Amino acid sequence: MKPYEFNKKIVIILLPLVLLMGFFYFFNYRETHTDWTEIKPQISLSAKELLQRYQINEKNNLTNIVVQVSGMVTALDDSLYILDKAVVCKPAADIKFNINKKEFVTVKGRCLGYDDLLMEVRLDHVVVIEL
Repeated sequence: MKPYEFNKKIVIILLPLVLLMGFFYFFNYRETHTDWTEIKPQISLSAKELLQRYQINEKNNLTNIVVQVSGMVTALDDSLYILDKAVVCKPAADIKFNINKKEFVTVKGRCLGYDDLLMEVRLDHVVVIEL
């Protein structure tokens, strides 16, 4: 086999792979991600009402939408807090929260779903609206 024939085979194999990777990058990794903190809430509920809606199986209507929830802070951790022992709120990565236990707050965030085992509704990208 001559050297230029070997180089030709390598180019024939690698060129489609490089083009496929470029195509994949162009259409998948370049798109902007949703900023959930800037979206207006579609529904406003108390923490207990949100929990009740999930318990009566309205999860298809609430999952992956931005909701506004109000309630008393019952637990507080470094990376999350819990409203009315029912709604677990995980703040957006770049947002620091300045709330205390037993404080009534109104927050908005994307509703992830309901945890059957712990009987909690989970929110992420949470932003405090009112203290």
